[in-house]
Amino acid sequence: PALFTAAVWAAILLSFRPPHRRFSAAGLAAFAFGVVAALLATYAGLVQEGMRGFRFRAEDPAMRQFLYFLAGVSLREETIKLLCFAPLAVLFRRGFAIDALVLAGLTGLGFAFQENLFVFFLSESGRGAWILLLTSTALHFSLTGFAGFALWHLVARRFRKWEEFLV
Repeated sequence: PALFTAAVWAAILLSFRPPHRRFSAAGLAAFAFGVVAALLATYAGLVQEGMRGFRFRAEDPAMRQFLYFLAGVSLREETIKLLCFAPLAVLFRRGFAIDALVLAGLTGLGFAFQENLFVFFLSESGRGAWILLLTSTALHFSLTGFAGFALWHLVARRFRKWEEFLV
């Protein structure tokens, strides 16, 4: 299911630009960078949990759980995905905006694919895996697409107007 979902979304993303050999190779690289980002995020999560016990606990108050997912998961994952997309942002800095958007989306898709594989293999019932598959995949590639586009725009403008990137 993870492979099928990734293939369908990749076909949709790649349909936004004409096929070209160089871009196809970059698209595969972007997807692979996303897979690597998921592995790095998993490792970073283990390190983060080892430091001061910053981990999810079902018995914690809602605000602490919210902070965990905001600072402990979202910030970590989005930062690592952007770092993995950065070489492509530099490589395509003189390209078209749609190229940056699609490549960043493919990076997020690679991340979602690897994350879905983890969840399917680790899930006992599979129910949570299906929910994650249907919700997080689109969220990962769209958030990484927007953030990656902002990073590409920053690189294309030679690191001027940082405030737009940060927003």
